[in-house]
Amino acid sequence: MKLAFLTVTAAAGLLAQNSVQGPVVGWVYDSASESVRSVLGIPGASTMGTGVNAARAAVAGNRGYAIAMKGDNRQPALLDLRTGESKDLDAAAGADSAVWSASGAVAAILYPDASKLILMKGFPEEPAVALTLDLAAEGMPQSASVADDGAGLLAVYDSGVLVFDGDGNRWKLNFEGHARTASFLEGSHDALISAESGVWLVSDVTGSGASRRVWEGNAVSSAASSNGNLALIVNSDGGVTAVNLKTGDTRTVDCGCVATTLSRMSQGVFRISELNNGPLWLVDLNGQDPRAVFVPADVKSE
Repeated sequence: MKLAFLTVTAAAGLLAQNSVQGPVVGWVYDSASESVRSVLGIPGASTMGTGVNAARAAVAGNRGYAIAMKGDNRQPALLDLRTGESKDLDAAAGADSAVWSASGAVAAILYPDASKLILMKGFPEEPAVALTLDLAAEGMPQSASVADDGAGLLAVYDSGVLVFDGDGNRWKLNFEGHARTASFLEGSHDALISAESGVWLVSDVTGSGASRRVWEGNAVSSAASSNGNLALIVNSDGGVTAVNLKTGDTRTVDCGCVATTLSRMSQGVFRISELNNGPLWLVDLNGQDPRAVFVPADVKSE
């Protein structure tokens, strides 16, 4: 996942009088309104809902919350996307961005100015700092991924991929090729590595680290479905491919669009475009076959 985020500009309780009701596919940032907006309904029959005014916020899939960097001092806070309420986390100010684990149980918060990151566990009820990593020697990674138990973190650099365990020990992953992104599978220490040479499945990252290529091509990003059976891949041309990690079968997902991102929205649903002037494109992995669906753009009255 890329380290791209938003900044909180609204007071807590913004949506207290207009809370989100009914099924929610997930949330997405709307640059036009500078808010994190809900996607209501089900894949294939969704509409854009209301939003919480925010910037510098990392959304935890469809868990209904996000980590936001509040104010000029960039204080990390837990933002409830259903009500708009926020609560400062017991973490230092000065944060720049955050990365959620696949299930939204653990988060890594990055501090480039201090060359460090922290891991927080216990979301959403009792979030607390579990580990602080000093990155003064390595510098900040270009992308990162954290395991759901917080006992594994992958940091992608131009020089290679570093593995961090739950005690802060670190070593270079035995991986040949120029990696772009890493993505832990949900509830697992297995991970997908996207590289110019393809996508690799690394088993037991903090243990044996054995890897095998599951797709050959120029991959920009990849992520696995919640059950770990399918991998969704975005290539350098903006195409999307689904790979069965058990059988190796592949299928091109035709959306009539150019994929520009890969972000988990909910179990088996991923966002592959930003919310701009056109429709929002999603890929649904929950059915018998992967399919691309869109959320219509807002209708503007003249």
